[in-house]
Amino acid sequence: MRSTIRVMLSLLPFVSFNVMAVDWKVGGNDLTSNGTIGANTKFDVQFETNNSVRGRVTKNGLWGFGINSPTAMAHIGSAVGQDPLKVQVGNDLKLFVDDLGGTSIGGTAVPPANGLVVAGNAGFGAVPGSY
Repeated sequence: MRSTIRVMLSLLPFVSFNVMAVDWKVGGNDLTSNGTIGANTKFDVQFETNNSVRGRVTKNGLWGFGINSPTAMAHIGSAVGQDPLKVQVGNDLKLFVDDLGGTSIGGTAVPPANGLVVAGNAGFGAVPGSY
């Protein structure tokens, strides 16, 4: 009887893991068609690393990165001293939002606080721009 209980208790962590994972594997999945991950209920889906929430998709479809309550389709929050956004094409930085609130478009220049730097032409009310 004791040996049966010991065997059952030793298997408990594996059984509970498989139930929680719902057929998704920690090391990756070999899918043969489109796969789904998420919630079919009215609850948000959280993405966590190191026991901290890093991202969230709300029940209404809003995506939050670094923020717990997104208020836009894509909402990015960052800590003080951390740049919130970089968009890179190949090896070239195309859009950069600095931790001091400045934005740089089309180049690697660090913008002034709450300012704007545009590398290349900019169109204001017309395309293509010449300024």
